[in-house]
Amino acid sequence: MLSINPSNVTRRLNRLIEVGYVSKKQSTDDKRRRLVKLTEVGQQKFDELYKRMPKLNDTVTQVFDEDEKEILAKLMTKMEANMDELLK
Repeated sequence: MLSINPSNVTRRLNRLIEVGYVSKKQSTDDKRRRLVKLTEVGQQKFDELYKRMPKLNDTVTQVFDEDEKEILAKLMTKMEANMDELLK
C-alpha cells in the first residue's frame, strides 16, 4: 500500500535490531515466521518520541501556509479512515 521496497524494510529492520530497539525471533508455532517486538530500550525511545511529536509536527509543517496545512490535515484524515477500513 505504501509502495515500500521489501529490501528497504529489511534494511531498516536490521538497523533497528542492530541498535537494540527491536528483537526478531523465530516463531515457536511456525518456523517460517519471525516475531518482531520492541525491546525495553525501543519502548523507551518510542515513549520519548511520542512526547516530542507535537513539536516535531510543528517543525515539519512550518514550511506550509495555513491553507496547505488544512489540505494536509484533510488528506491525512482520509488516509487514516482508509487504513481503518483495511483493519476491519
